[in-house]
Amino acid sequence: MNIFRILGIAILFLALCTQSFSIDYNELKESVAKLMNVKSKDIKLKEQKLGMTSSQNYIFEIDNQKYILKLFKKQTKSEQRKNEIESVKILSKLNLGPKLISVAADDSFYIREYTEGKIAKAFDFQNEKTLINLAKALRKLHDYNTDVESQKTLVNRLEKHYKSIMKKKIALPSKFENSYAEFQDLYLKLPNQKRFCHNDLNPLNILISKSGEISFIDLENCGNANVYEEFGYVTLLCGISDKDLSLFLENYLERTPLQTELHAVKLAQKLVSFLTSIVWFDFSESKKDKKIPIETRQKSLDDLLNSKDLKTAEDFINASETVSVKSKNKLLIKQYALAFYKRYLNS
Repeated sequence: MNIFRILGIAILFLALCTQSFSIDYNELKESVAKLMNVKSKDIKLKEQKLGMTSSQNYIFEIDNQKYILKLFKKQTKSEQRKNEIESVKILSKLNLGPKLISVAADDSFYIREYTEGKIAKAFDFQNEKTLINLAKALRKLHDYNTDVESQKTLVNRLEKHYKSIMKKKIALPSKFENSYAEFQDLYLKLPNQKRFCHNDLNPLNILISKSGEISFIDLENCGNANVYEEFGYVTLLCGISDKDLSLFLENYLERTPLQTELHAVKLAQKLVSFLTSIVWFDFSESKKDKKIPIETRQKSLDDLLNSKDLKTAEDFINASETVSVKSKNKLLIKQYALAFYKRYLNS
């Protein structure tokens, strides 16, 4: 392959990358400068990864005040953009999230204040004050009345990844098909109380201030949804169980929780365990793996699932260890998926 062909491919690749977002870097700087009423040369955008989002985020500073800019991808629908921007406004109003500063005229990006605080880890919620603050913050969020709707439920997330797995012919444990059918039945038993929810409350999307106050980031999935699904996410992934679960619900409900309510949250945790496993299974095989017969791959998963050396989901959660789905270590992704699948089977 000659140098000109290599150069051509590189240019095409860069063009495709640029096209995936609503505006290129230089235009972005000019637009930000106009919105913030400063000169373009005074804007220095530094890429920032927030939570587990795949969106393009930048941090910049003006007069010692830090800001976060979120740039939407071109394929993000107008309604999704407007809903997210509205959600940022709502959480700002409730003092549960960053203050919205400005929005591009075409909704291609928005700017919000940088929120001071540390990203939560599961062990933070072993502190009673922090746990209570989380419960109260969540109740405040859920009590807000809005017509913003979320399109992401446990079921449609599950179906999306299951279809992807089938299309890519990824191996799953031998009992997985039965579990998938069981999940559908169990989901119907989950109480459905629709309120305004975050819809992706893992610790990476929770900020804790020095005083222990709670705020939420990564608001792209906010909208009216089932609070029990929210409970499942936040309590499982923040390591809230047993007596801490009772304390969490007591402060959320402002009364002693009923046994039926505790049971429903534990059911939601079980369902989220299964969803977590299927999401990671979707990214668990390389091209090299797929050259191995699927029966062999399935047996390998069954052996890992039954191994005493397999880390538990609680091991991963309590260590605040989240395996990236983009990891090149496919064995580690498999182990993470299997850990949550095993929790589903045993809970």
